[in-house]
Amino acid sequence: MKMSLRPTVAAIFAAICMPMLAMQDAATPTATIDEHTTGPAVALGPFTGYTVDVGAGQGVSVIGEHLYIYGDADTGIIREYELDAARRGDLVPTGRVLRLTVDGEDVAAHPTGLTSLDGRTVILGDTVAGVGQIFWLDWDAAWERGTLDGAILHRALDDAAVNGTRPHYARYQNRWLLATSDYGSEGNAIRLYDPKRLRAVENTSADGVLVASVPCTPYVQNVHWLDETGTLVLIQNQVAGLRYRFTFVALEEAIAAGDARDAPFVDLDEPTDELEGFATLGGGMCVMTSAMREHNVWIGMIRFR
Repeated sequence: MKMSLRPTVAAIFAAICMPMLAMQDAATPTATIDEHTTGPAVALGPFTGYTVDVGAGQGVSVIGEHLYIYGDADTGIIREYELDAARRGDLVPTGRVLRLTVDGEDVAAHPTGLTSLDGRTVILGDTVAGVGQIFWLDWDAAWERGTLDGAILHRALDDAAVNGTRPHYARYQNRWLLATSDYGSEGNAIRLYDPKRLRAVENTSADGVLVASVPCTPYVQNVHWLDETGTLVLIQNQVAGLRYRFTFVALEEAIAAGDARDAPFVDLDEPTDELEGFATLGGGMCVMTSAMREHNVWIGMIRFR
């Protein structure tokens, strides 16, 4: 396996293999490592690629014993998969599909973020034209109907955001908060919201909602929490709308320092499409999603050490 790694740092990537699409020849894996990298070593790869019918893929989450892949098809849509199978590298659908509509109207046309602590109440983000909304959903009711009819418990406008919302639970000072960030080219920040307070109001700028905020780098498509290391992974593009970047933010340290823009990151030279989502699956496996309508999901091995 060939590697192209910058040798001047204690590498985040000890070894890396680019995602390889099923039924296609493997490409030479290449990666670039930020010179200031001091983060945990990571090993990735090989990956198997799949095409998932969610339109342009927007993200992936693990809730309970299932994997959920979502996107913006003719409506916002979520498809359910077997988590155990994904941990073996297989993408096995349960056959259940959730359309993000109410009375036939597309209320979450561009889903950006899906997270839960208990598997019963689920928080969904949606971003259209840079404006984000956060929904609280009764998960069982949603799946019973296959839509959001009667399943929306609350919704709030993320008006504290610079460019959209992508909520994901993260732990800060022993509190579970909603972490989110921005896709803009400037003024981007990681923000932590109090979910209990936010559920009682209509927007994130309301008093008592924002717990902490820290500047970060741009083009954040999604975030993922690694509780064992206290790390918030920013799922990013290297430039607007293209390429893969993973930034590892030691959340407590970054907030104490007042800046996350120097956090270590890893850039992939391949693939060159638009990274949208990432999640660890347990058992050493992870999944990535892209905005492609074909070859938009990859499952493979990841190790943090």
